[in-house]
Amino acid sequence: MTRQTTRVLPVVLLVLLVIAIAVPAMAKGKDQAPAQICKEIENTFPITDERPFPFTIQSDGGCASSVAQGFDGTQDNWSLSTSAFVSQCKFLEDMGVVEYPYAFYGVYEAKNRADCWKILKGFHDSVGG
Repeated sequence: MTRQTTRVLPVVLLVLLVIAIAVPAMAKGKDQAPAQICKEIENTFPITDERPFPFTIQSDGGCASSVAQGFDGTQDNWSLSTSAFVSQCKFLEDMGVVEYPYAFYGVYEAKNRADCWKILKGFHDSVGG
């Protein structure tokens, strides 16, 4: 090897190492598509200081639309989309938890899925969502 090659080789290796580290980190940045973010986390947002449990949005569309409007699973950005609330109602229906008419807490009556998501959104908004 020539002296020039011996100097260039470590620089090339260093550049490749920086690229190998930086590219995955950049892929998770703000330029990443909401659907891709949701796919990578399987629609489940990890535990945070404010929320000691993982939080799952029940549909791909509900997750992607929530992320697109700023939702990141923290209390700072807790803006779930209408699609996320609708998918939660569908999930509750499919699990046999909610059958219409259904009264949340025995008080707030939902006659159909539209009422259900509006009630869930109201609960969410009232607790600082």
